Amino acid sequence: MKLFALFSIAVAQDAGPGDGSRAMSLDKKISNAQVKCNYYMQKALVCHPPSSKITKYNHRIEKVLLDAKHHLETGKCEKNVAAPSPYRKRRQAEDDLFSADDEFTALEEEIEEFGAKGIYGNSANKDQLERLKGVCEKFANASLADDSLADCSKLGAWQKRMDHLLADLDRMKAVCEKQEQAAQNGY
Repeated sequence: MKLFALFSIAVAQDAGPGDGSRAMSLDKKISNAQVKCNYYMQKALVCHPPSSKITKYNHRIEKVLLDAKHHLETGKCEKNVAAPSPYRKRRQAEDDLFSADDEFTALEEEIEEFGAKGIYGNSANKDQLERLKGVCEKFANASLADDSLADCSKLGAWQKRMDHLLADLDRMKAVCEKQEQAAQNGY
């Protein structure tokens, strides 16, 4: 009987409010960030110099995210001491990611179904690109804002690097927009 009671308590603790079925692991957040940002780059960087740099930016984003994961796995980040009641904040952050995931899926379908054919496949309009950019940024930043990384000494460096990479992507997108505008004006 005591064994059953201990087992019941252990199961109840594992299914606590922070470990719900909607909670995303760091691995899932990283994977989502990579997929969403890659899709954004494929749709935004469709002109010549930037399109050849997509693999470089994928590698750089992956390097930042996987370095954070490596530091956590090797014990270079101290375990986070449980806060008094982080459930509401974490649940709200998770809900934001799920809504962003739904937004990404809807955008992807919209672009693939209605997008005009461009040089490199279906291209997105400016509004769609801005929304894709927002989804990419949200997932990339959410990966680094994971509770498990809160005590990592390199967290600030990873966030600055990610911000810089996302700003670079924005500049590369602007190059393509400028080239497209010049082509429409006949220059």
